Amino acid sequence: MSAIRLLVDDKSGYSALWDEVALAPLVAPHFDVEKLPTARQSLHITLLTKTEAESHKRDHPFRRVTFTSDDVVPLGVGGDKATFLVVLCNKANLLRRKAGLPLKDFHVSLLTPSHASPEDFPHGLSTLRAPPPATPLALDALSYHHFLSGDFFASRSTAAEYCALDLTQSKSFIRLGDAALRLSQHKLALLAYGRAWQFGEEPVRAYALRQLLRAGRDTEWGTTYLAREAAQLDDMPDGVRDALLEPWSDELKEQVLEAYEQGPPPELCIEARELQRLRLDGEEQKLMRNFRWIVPFHLAVSSIPREGDIPLLASPALGIRHIVSLTEQALPSGWSERQYGITSTHIPIDDRRPPTIAQIQLFLLAVRNAEGPVLVHCAGGKGRAGTMVAAYLVAFGFARPPARWTFPASSPSQALQDLRRIRPQSVEVGAQEDALRAFYKHLSSGGQPYPAHPAEPPASLAQVDGHVGPDADLVVLVGLPGSGKSFFRRALVARDPRWRSVSGDEDGGSSAVLAAVSSLRAGDKLVIDRCNASSADRKALLDLAQHAKHAVAIFLDFPPDLCAQRAQLRSDHPTLPPGPRVLAAIKQFTRSLEPPQLREGFAGVAVIKSLEASGEVVRCLSPSASGLLKFPRTPHLYNLGSATPDDLVSSLDRANLAPQRPLPPGTHLVLTEKVDGANLAFSLSSSRQLLVQNRSHYLSGSGAHAQFRALDRWMEEHAVELQELLGRDEHFPERFILYGEWMAATHSVAYNALPSLFLAYDLYDRTLSRFVPRTTLEALLPPETSQIPLVPVLQVREAARGESWPCKEELESLVQGPSAFIRAEQATERERRMEGVYLKLEDEEKVLERTKVVRGDFIAGNEHWTKAALRYNSLAVGASEA
Repeated sequence: MSAIRLLVDDKSGYSALWDEVALAPLVAPHFDVEKLPTARQSLHITLLTKTEAESHKRDHPFRRVTFTSDDVVPLGVGGDKATFLVVLCNKANLLRRKAGLPLKDFHVSLLTPSHASPEDFPHGLSTLRAPPPATPLALDALSYHHFLSGDFFASRSTAAEYCALDLTQSKSFIRLGDAALRLSQHKLALLAYGRAWQFGEEPVRAYALRQLLRAGRDTEWGTTYLAREAAQLDDMPDGVRDALLEPWSDELKEQVLEAYEQGPPPELCIEARELQRLRLDGEEQKLMRNFRWIVPFHLAVSSIPREGDIPLLASPALGIRHIVSLTEQALPSGWSERQYGITSTHIPIDDRRPPTIAQIQLFLLAVRNAEGPVLVHCAGGKGRAGTMVAAYLVAFGFARPPARWTFPASSPSQALQDLRRIRPQSVEVGAQEDALRAFYKHLSSGGQPYPAHPAEPPASLAQVDGHVGPDADLVVLVGLPGSGKSFFRRALVARDPRWRSVSGDEDGGSSAVLAAVSSLRAGDKLVIDRCNASSADRKALLDLAQHAKHAVAIFLDFPPDLCAQRAQLRSDHPTLPPGPRVLAAIKQFTRSLEPPQLREGFAGVAVIKSLEASGEVVRCLSPSASGLLKFPRTPHLYNLGSATPDDLVSSLDRANLAPQRPLPPGTHLVLTEKVDGANLAFSLSSSRQLLVQNRSHYLSGSGAHAQFRALDRWMEEHAVELQELLGRDEHFPERFILYGEWMAATHSVAYNALPSLFLAYDLYDRTLSRFVPRTTLEALLPPETSQIPLVPVLQVREAARGESWPCKEELESLVQGPSAFIRAEQATERERRMEGVYLKLEDEEKVLERTKVVRGDFIAGNEHWTKAALRYNSLAVGASEA
């Protein structure tokens, strides 16, 4: 970039770029300057004629202005009778426009017929003898030139061509967005500004965000689009359309949301029949009816999702992480959580009926507590869902819930007006409007938008009369609604699947309970979840349970007020939804409740007055479901020479067989690297404290052995992810155990590129008494996001492809391969070898068989690592020591 001398005549005001040194290099690629009939210093670009300058003596547009070679963009030779270089100088035209002058076609005169003036000929783009160059500089200048000229279609087309040259160039997408916005192509403009923001820096980002917010007033936020908006994208060059539709980053979504919260209420109305679309895996997909962001990337509303909508909702374009269902039936549980990471809350409300204040509070609590955007739906997305959204607007307006709530953001009438402006027919019946007014009155009278969290009684021991233990075969639960009977039942069944359960609320009322009790056979175990308030009710159950040898009563004796608070938090209770009926039911049962006694025929009675006592009794009834579970010994599939006399060896090897066994139908064989470390496992205690075990004993911390000195720090660093993984069952904290290898110390293989000090390889489920397959483990600890790495997969063999177990020769070769955790430049080929290969035969639900193959020279003679000075492995560059 070099400066170009600007000539401004003091008398006439004529202005031109007149610089023989600076202009010649611009001309040279297009015309041989040696052929010019005059000296090179005649090269110039007229910016302001004498006539134009005459009327702008006081406000001359070019005084005290500097120009550089970047301000002048040559497009090529033009002209018919005359020859000139067509150039663009948008900076000069901006100054002319500011002075009230028309835009000018700039040029450098090269050859002009005798007795003619260069100004006698047109010099616009139409005079070019060849198409202009498709370079970034030329396309940028050309797009902006068209924009200044008011030809927004040409500006849009040129900008799109400019974008195609580099999909990460923010300036080109700014040009595209500006032209699209002028053409009222708001979706294209929104997407272009979003793309510019993603790859731009300040001040480009600030401009892109301002313009994006302008475009967003007339289209839905994000990368979804309507059928009528698709045409705005159809003529985009290859790659540009896909780039525009790439999901926005979380950072951009947050910026949009923050700006949206400070702006006016939305006004865009989208008809229910217009379906939003998005691109997923290269295909256009339609969302369910009535999808609309209420608060962008925080709260959306729609009609009932179909199964095919779930991957669309979970996709990065929308990022829904929680669904609140208001329909009578919840969405099928298998649709979302395990595969797509979407959790759900079910608040059943009959069609065209209003929610109670307690149900509104539960909805707002679900939105506040969700770890990402929330979708609320009913059948059509208008009545029940519309009422909940209107209640949200009453409490918070078009913004996220504040950290500290103080007063309503809107009146019911204003909330309805704002909602119906963008979603006509929202809130369908008068009773739903009445519910909004009642909720507003509740808030205005000092009430809170969220339900009160009950204060639980202090920890205590269960009071036991008689005998309550693992030999119980009939458990009769007694207590008020909200006393914790269902939680106790589910916890007991989760710990020990031998227990069957029957619930009066969930399984069909008293008739279902009586049928389950009468069918009880010797050896069965049954827990009855019903209030069972009277002695007469309980006697009837014991009379029916003729084969029960050891019936016990569990009395959950909690105060009625606490039970009421708990019951109001049960969003999807099948017979007693949150609301006034809860209080009435508890009052009724309180009057009729008779505490159970041994004399009724029970072998034992336990009285529970705290959550801790409830957990104590559950563990008493199923004691074997907790405690240390040592990882199973794994047999050698073939002994290549490293097996010790104490090791298990497969019968295949003892028979000296090496067949390629076919895989059973419906199975697959996963081969992973066997790493050389210390066996370690993580689990939770009944109080949800992290426990760590090494083979047959628990470790108390880093002081257990020198190789575990970094363990405390590692656990602290990964505590959140471990708690999320292991604590997924609210009824059975001890349910899952994560096994892996602690890699801090060098045993026989020296690792120098470990991603972490702990590598996981198995997850055990106590409830189902099985190890989960690798696919489940990867879903729970996704390699792309989890901070707890898994041992690497070497091969996966599928029965569906007719594949077999590897033969001995294959495995002998495989175990000589390099470890994934040893850098080649710091070890010899022999030192890089892995310890061995671990093989797991699995189906889609569990591990069926496990075995291993270890290279023959893995541990030779007395060279065991414990007999030498302790050495440590090292981590890969960038890996955390924790």
